[in-house]
Amino acid sequence: GVILGPDGNRMSKSRGNVTDPSELIDRYGADGLRFGLLQSAVAGANLPLPEDDMRSGQKFSNKIWNISRFLQLRIGSDLGSKLKLASLNENGSKSELAIKINQEIKTVVKEVTEKLDKYRFHEAINILYHSIWHEFADKIIEESKSALENNDQEIQLALISAWQKYLILLHPFMPFITEAIWQELFAQNKQDLLMTA
Repeated sequence: GVILGPDGNRMSKSRGNVTDPSELIDRYGADGLRFGLLQSAVAGANLPLPEDDMRSGQKFSNKIWNISRFLQLRIGSDLGSKLKLASLNENGSKSELAIKINQEIKTVVKEVTEKLDKYRFHEAINILYHSIWHEFADKIIEESKSALENNDQEIQLALISAWQKYLILLHPFMPFITEAIWQELFAQNKQDLLMTA
């Protein structure tokens, strides 16, 4: 499929219906632009320029940043050093909430991987969007707040492990914000890039 101009026709300089991508990046951010295009791009179908989806991508970027800030404030800034503990703890969880967190991220990893293997990128990004916004942010983090106030290590480790996996899954779709967050929260040194994780 091709991206259509605002008039519904194929973008063409001779028609004068071309939208400058740098203007869209200024408006919605590079990750917002990528998100909007990928979320709307059904294989083989023509795509009207999806500015509403780009706006959603901009808001989603903000949500990702806010989740990261929340985890950093509640758990600490060097989440990377706690990841080894998280991977050791993952299968030995006793808390119902930790089990729920681990199960949710395992399901998302499986579903997104299946969609990527079939080149169904719009379905993969939609799974991530709904899981991060509606499950992780709206439900899991809300349920975790009292445990985090009590410094519950098991919940902290489950959240850290899940967030790391979400960033890895999101990176091909939204590389700029995820790499910036990775460098701040998980990288042990500047050469420890998310794109190689």
